Amino acid sequence: MATTAPHETKARRAADAMFATLRARGVDRVFICPGSTEAAFLDASLEHPDVALVLTTHEAVTVSMADGHARLTGRPAVAYVHTHLGLSNGLAHLSAACLAESPVVVVTGLKATSLHGAEAGFTTTSDVRALPRQFVKWAHETASTEAIATDLDHALDVAARAPAGPVFLGLAQDRMEADVAVPLAPDRPDVALEPARPAPAAVAHTAELIARSRRPLVVAGARMFRPSVSALAALGTLARAAGAPILVEDRRTIERAEPFGLDGYAGVLDGASEAVRRADLVLLAGARTPIRFEHTAPPVLPNGVPVVRLAEEAHTMQDLGAALDGAAPEAVAFRDDAIEAHRTRTAQLRREADEQAGAVPVKVPALMRRLCAALAPGTWVVDDSVTSQTALLDHALAWDANLRYLTTASGSLGWAMGAALGVAEARPGERVVGVLGDGVFQFGLPALWTAVDRGLAVTFVVVNNGGYGAVRAALRRFDGMAVARGDYPSTGLPGADLAAIARGFGAVGVRIERLDELGDALAVAEAAPNLAVIEVLTDPDDSGPR
Repeated sequence: MATTAPHETKARRAADAMFATLRARGVDRVFICPGSTEAAFLDASLEHPDVALVLTTHEAVTVSMADGHARLTGRPAVAYVHTHLGLSNGLAHLSAACLAESPVVVVTGLKATSLHGAEAGFTTTSDVRALPRQFVKWAHETASTEAIATDLDHALDVAARAPAGPVFLGLAQDRMEADVAVPLAPDRPDVALEPARPAPAAVAHTAELIARSRRPLVVAGARMFRPSVSALAALGTLARAAGAPILVEDRRTIERAEPFGLDGYAGVLDGASEAVRRADLVLLAGARTPIRFEHTAPPVLPNGVPVVRLAEEAHTMQDLGAALDGAAPEAVAFRDDAIEAHRTRTAQLRREADEQAGAVPVKVPALMRRLCAALAPGTWVVDDSVTSQTALLDHALAWDANLRYLTTASGSLGWAMGAALGVAEARPGERVVGVLGDGVFQFGLPALWTAVDRGLAVTFVVVNNGGYGAVRAALRRFDGMAVARGDYPSTGLPGADLAAIARGFGAVGVRIERLDELGDALAVAEAAPNLAVIEVLTDPDDSGPR
């Protein structure tokens, strides 16, 4: 009697159809943290080497890597996680992908349907779709083996369709392993229709608002800097025709910014700045409405000032610019003043940071000044620095900094560690820099293994102030017994040698205590074969804005 070769004993038709669907959609890698329910997919991967499996050791990293990759490429990225438990581990970073409208497809391997009865089986839940539903555009559990490929194709399509965003697809183990033929989704032409132009009446009304304004302000949001958008030049032309300076979103909503070369750039939105306080019209171009961090904080934009929301299409900017008759002299003066104020403030911050350069422990503004000045033009800076973010923004997004900036406004700690790896996957040959808090580093530790395993050129600069600076800052704002006693409970993280931990994973790890050591540390990182971690011991009292 003939024997069956071991590799032929299990049907893999569903998994083969999944790989074919991924390739047809241009997906060449899957970020995965697998378990037993992913066996059929893992086994089939041996016959589909054109789709790489990027192994992670925690689902938070799986999702944030996919997010970082999707943001850089503008194409869907797949995060494959195990049961509702793995899905739960990734939810915090799925919320980051949701805010950023990032086309992440979260595929979850579920236990067999026979275990989903009245008596819940091991690692099952009664309604797995309820877990991601508030963070995704579409949440679906495939109902049959035959539908697996078409459902995956639909998930990839929905994730990419404007406005882009995450989706969820659940695949039960028995359906993945069933010995039945799985049809592929039918080929269909990829037709891209031009977005609808705004109605002439709307253009005329908006142009009239701009023409009447004497202090207009443009805020360029993350959507303006996406790879699929080519409207920045048109936005600069519109802003010049309106006599408006251009700001990027403030630290509560900012997700992405590449403002170098943007005509009329005047820094980061700040509700306390004179330009914002004096503005009589605000144009949000591909930007979210500014939000407040705390209920006691004043609104970012002045009360009563008209706000115009502009889609990120070039023709919208072009139509508006064409409808304007030239900027009013008062508006031009307002624009020039805002630009000059940003450059003056940048120069002042640099002088102050340089004066702190010799301080021990290291002062955060001095660190960010030296770091941003040392990075090569065009470097991607992936930010999860928490209380150090304001100082980083001051220097990374200065008018002449020439750096690319990526972050999350979700507050999901550890996001940047996976996201920076995803950026590096999308930009092979370029060194990516992640700027992290020490608490963030401990949230995202599993990313270290994947970075080394994949040989990714990433440098993590860890701002180690010995604790949760944001919590210390909150206690200072509360101004209670903690301030009176000088004792801030549950905020200290002493003792860990983060550079040594990095070395334990096979990365380069350098700890520095003085700012003049940073240059050598960056040179070591640049020469590293993969991940490098530079731990900087900073002043615990540098807790950011209070």
